[in-house]
Parts: sequence; structure tokens; C-alpha cells
Amino acid sequence: MSCGSLTLHLPKDVGLIAIAGRQTQGRGRGGNAWLSPPGCAMFTLSLQVELSSRLGQRIPFLQHLVALAVVEAVRSLPGYQDLDLRVKWPNDIYYGNLMKLGGVLVTSTVIGSTFHLLIGCGFNVTNSNPTVCINDLIQQHNTQQGCSLPPLCCAQIIARSVSFLEALICSFQQGGPDAVLPTYYKRWLHSGTRVRLWSEDGVEAEVVGLDHNGFLQVHNKEQGVVSVEPDGNSFDMLRNLVVIKRSVSQPLKDTSFVLGTILPDEVKTSKETFKLLELDAAVLHRNIRPPLPPLLPPLRNSTPMWKSSRPQDVLK
Repeated sequence: MSCGSLTLHLPKDVGLIAIAGRQTQGRGRGGNAWLSPPGCAMFTLSLQVELSSRLGQRIPFLQHLVALAVVEAVRSLPGYQDLDLRVKWPNDIYYGNLMKLGGVLVTSTVIGSTFHLLIGCGFNVTNSNPTVCINDLIQQHNTQQGCSLPPLCCAQIIARSVSFLEALICSFQQGGPDAVLPTYYKRWLHSGTRVRLWSEDGVEAEVVGLDHNGFLQVHNKEQGVVSVEPDGNSFDMLRNLVVIKRSVSQPLKDTSFVLGTILPDEVKTSKETFKLLELDAAVLHRNIRPPLPPLLPPLRNSTPMWKSSRPQDVLK
């Protein structure tokens, strides 16, 4: 029985976490493979969230909370606070702005009034390949700073990450986005970053923060502040692009929605449109979604839902 089918029958007060020492079919966003050798902290956590709750009404925030929990699990340890571990929108964990150490994938099923969620997370702890691991970076830090920080282990990372996630979810349920965004902005990569939307020739914009749904907000001269949904999109750090994350394994079945944006009637039946839009897309909430020029209408203007929690205010 899979973790997914098992969690659908769990009582609400019973939690379940599956921990793997090695995965042969690790999965990332858009059907991408996640290489999972020994030494990578890998877990799938079952969670139930009521649709009527603060988090249930803004469920895209959950992936941000998970990534933040992993970062806090490391950086809150005495002596480890200077390790430059960061959150990359929407669901990655980076060292600095170029080296990826981990990622998050959240899948959901709605039954009645409840989200049944599976939170998958992988974080490189002792495995130097295929990219880099946190213990390599700790060793480098010790050499450069004359420190003697001990290496970390997978069990320690997983236990601390789950504890921090529980605390972040409780804070969100009590106070909404404003309760967690100040911490999130201190740990993320993107404050004030200049980006291009959709292509290297696309509209230039500046990252503003997250809106009340957990979607990335960017500001450009033509449209003001607009929101970009995390599902189906990714942040290309090397080229400073917010790009559509394509999937070759999951074509669209309903061409009336593209990344949740309603298409004009004359576009819905276009064969060319269907061929173009073989993307990994899903409709999460009623919100502003990115266009696929020239087929889609321009984004509507929006305004930030709060000001005190925008990164430029928090980091002053």
C-alpha cells in the first residue's frame, strides 16, 4: 500500500511519516526525477488541513513553510546560524544563490471539507553527490572560520524540520501570512531581485514578495504589481527568469485552463493551443495567473495585501 492511499484512512489526530534511506523513484515538480542516494534526508509526511482554516484557504503557502522549516532546522542550531542556507521560490532549499541542497513536493486530495496532504522533502546531508551536501558546507565553513562545528545527520535534520514545520503551521493558523512572512523573508533569496518573465526577452520586473495566497509578487512598469502562481512555474537563478516549468509526462486535459487562467472562447478549441500547452498545470485557487503570450490576455493589476510584511520593510 502506498503512503498516499494509507493516509486517506487515518484519523485526524493520527500522524504518519515515511522515512527512506534511499529512493529509486524520487519525484520532483513537473514529473522531474529527484536523485536520492544514501545520505539524503528523505521523508514523506501526512497532514490534514481543514479547508475552512487559514492555511486551508491559502494552501500554496504550505510548500513555503516546509522549505523554511528545513532552513530553520539547520540555521537555528548554535554556531550554524552563519551558514548561508536559503529558501528559493517556490519550493527549493539553496546554499547561497547557486547550489541546490533540497526540495519540497506537496500533493493533495480533498475529501469532504479536508485537505489530505502528502509533504515530500529531500535534503542532502552527507551525500556529496550529485551536487553538494550540508556537511560539505559545514566542513568548508570550519576551515574558513577556524570553527569545529560537528557534522549533521539525517535523523537530526528530519526531526528538527518536522518540529519547526509544526510550529510554523500553528503560527500560520493563528495569525495568517503575517505571522510567518517576516521569518520567511529573512531566509529567502529574492528580495529586490530583477527578473524577466517567461523568457529572456520578456517583461522586466522586480520581485516584491508573496501575496496573501503565497504566490510570488513582481512589479513592472506596465502592469504594476502582479502575482505569479508557484504551480507550473519556477525561478531560474542562473538567468534570473521566472519561467514556465514544463512537463513531458502530463499534458493538459482541459484546455480551458492554462495555469489556472481562463482562456478566451476562441482560444479554447485551438489545436495549436493544445499542442503548445502541454504543461504540468493545475488550478489551485481563484487568483491572478501568468500569461502565455501571445495567446492569453494580459494580467490584471493587483496590489499587495499587506505592507508591513513586505521584504523591503522587514529587512530594514
